[in-house]
Amino acid sequence: MIIKKLICCSIVVLSVGINGIVFADDNQTQDSNSSLALGIDGLYQPAFIGAKDYYLFALPDFDLNYKNTFFLDDEGARYALIKRAGWSLGPVAEVALPRNENGNAMFHVAGPTTHALEGLGNVDTTLNIGGFAAYNWRFVQAKMDLMQGIGGAVGVLSDIKVNYVNHIGFLYYMIGPKALVGNSKYTNSYWGIDNQQAANSGLASYHADMGVVYYGISAVGSIPLSKNMIVESLVEYDRLGVVAANSPLVQQRGNVNQWIADLSWDYYFKFY
Repeated sequence: MIIKKLICCSIVVLSVGINGIVFADDNQTQDSNSSLALGIDGLYQPAFIGAKDYYLFALPDFDLNYKNTFFLDDEGARYALIKRAGWSLGPVAEVALPRNENGNAMFHVAGPTTHALEGLGNVDTTLNIGGFAAYNWRFVQAKMDLMQGIGGAVGVLSDIKVNYVNHIGFLYYMIGPKALVGNSKYTNSYWGIDNQQAANSGLASYHADMGVVYYGISAVGSIPLSKNMIVESLVEYDRLGVVAANSPLVQQRGNVNQWIADLSWDYYFKFY
């Protein structure tokens, strides 16, 4: 729920690959293939996690899959060091863009600027690094990232997703639950309010504990317009967990229910 697309899909000729999932009889053949998708993305989501104000973002879209081993997209970068019996394990890195108290955000093109963060200070750009584990079985993908933040939000977070992936004719889709969990350093970076912030903002002070930041469900649909063009849409609903929902920032200036809608167009090609 940071300014980025949460799930990317790539259509592979005679098969489907979604963040490393491949439906094909010969995985060795597919492992020799690489693909790149470049395009534009329109994203409508809360101004920050827990906000009641919504922004429309226009941003570049990209998705690199190198031999189903290295992945680079707007979720970050990951490298599958181990691939065995449906399991993939390796390092992961992502960048969380800053949260500015003046409400300004990169790629923001429409929607009134939020004033909910005034007095709370900025959360600087964060580099999240760690490891991931993914398991693919037939039409099911499960993935968990465990990362340490460096920079703005210096806590530990875990991003968990499970998706059912299939297609109906030319419509490829994935749907499933997800959750984000953080330790107290992470949750306090975004929803905690210290004494100085309380004095500056007029909100009560609040210490956020470790716990579930949000849980929800996402659905993605992808349709190839031609051999090299793809249109993809995402709809997502998240409900804030108690560690974020109980923050005075959310209670007085935000909303525990969070929606995301996304539409992207990509030019896709394969290389070896």
